[in-house]
This record gives sequence, structure tokens and C-alpha cells, in this order.
Amino acid sequence: MSRALVLSFCVALLAVAAGAASGARAAPAKMVITPSPAYTADQMSAPAGDNWLSNMGSLNGNRYSSLTQINRGNVATLKLAWKINLGTCPTKDERCGSSIEANAVVADGTYYIQTQKSDVFALDAATGTLLWHYVPTYDPDFNVGTGGRQPGVAIADGKVFAPQRDGFLVALDQMLGGIVWRTEVIPWKKGGTVSSAPIYFNGMVIVGDSGGGGNGISNTMQAFDSTTGGRLWNWSIIPRPGAPGSETWASNTHFGGGAMFESPLIDPKLNLVIFGTGNVVPLNSRGPGMNLFTASTVALNAYTGQLVWYYQTAHHDLWDLDMPQNGVAFEATYPVKVTSTKTVKVPYKVKVHYKVKVHGKLVTKTKTVTRYKNKTVTTTTTENQTRPAVAFLNKYGYTFILDRETGKPLGQEIKETPVPQSTAPDVNT
Repeated sequence: MSRALVLSFCVALLAVAAGAASGARAAPAKMVITPSPAYTADQMSAPAGDNWLSNMGSLNGNRYSSLTQINRGNVATLKLAWKINLGTCPTKDERCGSSIEANAVVADGTYYIQTQKSDVFALDAATGTLLWHYVPTYDPDFNVGTGGRQPGVAIADGKVFAPQRDGFLVALDQMLGGIVWRTEVIPWKKGGTVSSAPIYFNGMVIVGDSGGGGNGISNTMQAFDSTTGGRLWNWSIIPRPGAPGSETWASNTHFGGGAMFESPLIDPKLNLVIFGTGNVVPLNSRGPGMNLFTASTVALNAYTGQLVWYYQTAHHDLWDLDMPQNGVAFEATYPVKVTSTKTVKVPYKVKVHYKVKVHGKLVTKTKTVTRYKNKTVTTTTTENQTRPAVAFLNKYGYTFILDRETGKPLGQEIKETPVPQSTAPDVNT
């Protein structure tokens, strides 16, 4: 999956001019890191304030801060408070990969950031003083390379959960930076890596993987026990033969792909994990079919990993038009079709034959009478309702707004339009 580089958090912090001297790097006694608790769903869902507890600020992905210190009146006076060279590019001319793409997480005055080579730094958020630095140890055959992206870590329960370029997820001691546990998410020898930031939710660390397409391996969304690192569930974006959705693949061409670069959203009320999936690999030379669940928005049960709903935005994607952007969950009012049924009594006429005596003889006569029968009547009306929604933007520029309960489009009908078909061999448009 190709992706434009986005720098979402920088290591240089800003402060109001009156509150910090320009370029100041105080060197007080080394601060002691406060271990994070096992955050509740309510804590992780609350708008970010003094702390920024997850990659997107809160479980709904809206990146909102409730702080008011910086405002329209003083934003123009912001100055550099501190800066630090993380040392991942030791010399000015060294080509060491792309810029930092990670969002930091901040808790109780400590700032946690990850670099593109999977190093993790814990810094004093007020001064930039280095508290600890985790350097991953890789298999001797593994080449970390110069590219790639590592979008950040998760924190909870006294640990920092960090994805790695070699397909592993590690839990680090939050106070010291040492490894607590280490588990493989996807094998690097099959081209896999973990390039999405994990999300902590009710004792679970939930993370998606990427890469692996060139070797025919499906990418997955997985959940791990935050205490032990044990795998709780594993959902494959490309269905295994016989699983629902496998019929959308040619029987002998279950290729790989479906990479995820972004963190999932969590809906604690509906118990859903919601995320966008990447393109299938290879883009051409595979059999016909829609290729579920690539290029889709997907919702899984947070505790079992079972599929709840999906919405595919590019069937049989040939153009890398997938879902690489962060989603956002919210509530809004939309016109919703409401179907109701009721039972009514419907009159109908029947002819009744009866006999009477006329001049001492029985004579048959007929009369029409009204009788009633029950009938079920269905009516459909449109009314405005506040609905739980989720929005994802895909690469051809459409924002898909879906109902979080059902996965159905909200706001307007989405029409599928036939497009010109290719006659090139093995394209299978």
C-alpha cells in the first residue's frame, strides 16, 4: 500500500511565551515516572486533557483536547520550549529513512514517542529530558531498512506497548523501559510488519498488521492480553477457505494484503472494533470476485474478534483505492427510513345463501353481507434520528459515513454504478 507521509506529532513542544523561555532545557533531578493504571473504558473514552492517553486522544478517534491554555488570543506568541535530537539520524547527511510519523502519548508528565526504526523514548514532557530509551533487538537476518513508518505506542497498566518493524509487539516497563513480554503478530520472514499504533481497551492490546502481500499472507486484526501478551483473538482480513466471504475469491487465488496503517476505533457501548482495510495483493493477475474484506470498513466484536458488519468501498480493487486514513466515531442527526407494521381489519363482501318458506315452500335466497379479515400493513416513513456514526475517507476522495450499529450508509443513498470493463488478460474487472 502506498501512502503519503504525514507528520502528526513532532518532538519539539511549544509553550506560551510567558510560560517558558525560548530554547530552555532545564536539568532538574531526574523525574520518576508514574506508572499508568489499567485504564477503564470511560477513562480512555474521555476527551483528552492534561493527558493524551492513546494514539488518537480517545477511543473514538476525534483527537479533541479539552485544554484551553492555548487560544486565539495567544497562539501567535507560541515559542519553542525545548527540542531534542533522538539520535536516529546521528549525522546530518545519513539517509536513515522517513521523518517521524508517530503521535506521542502523554501521561502524568511523561511523553512517549516512537521512531521509524521502532525505538521508543520516554521524555520529561516539560523539559525534554531523556528518561529512558528502548532499542529493539532484531533477528540477525532481519534488515530494518531505512523506510517504513511506526505511528506510536499505547500505555496502560504500568506498560508501554510498542509495535515493531519485525512484526513483533513488545510490552515495556513504563518506569524503566525494559521488556516485560514480547509476542509475534505477523512473521517478518513472510514480509509482515506492524505499522499501526496499538490501542488499549479493557485489558486488551488491539493492533492490526501490514505488509506480507508479496508472499501471499493475509493481514489481520488481533487482540492480546495486556498482562501476559497471550493472543486472545485473531481475525484475518482475507477469509480462510470456507469462511464467510471466501466465496468472493477465486478458489485457487487467495492472495494476500489488506494492510492496516491506522489504529482501530473502539465503541465501548456496542463493544466494537472498527477499522479500514487496505488493498489486495497483487493488484492484478488474480481470479474474479469482490475480494472481501479488502478496501473495506470493518467492525468486529471487541471480545471475540467475530465479524459484526462490513462495508466495501472498492470491489476487486485494481487501483490501490483502499482505506488508509484514520476514522472518527461520532453522533449526529440523519434522515432514517423507519418501517412499521400494524394489523387492520379489512372489509370484504360475501354472498350468503339461505332458505325461507314462501307459501309453505322452501325457497333459496341470496344476500350480500360484509365481513372482516385481518391484514398486516407495512409503511415506510423517513424521520430524523440521532445515530452513532463512523466516517472513513478512502483514496478516491469519498468520505463514507456509516451507522456504527449496522454498517449501513447514513445521510444519503450510495449508488453503485457500472464502469467500463477491461479486456486485458487476468485483470478480471
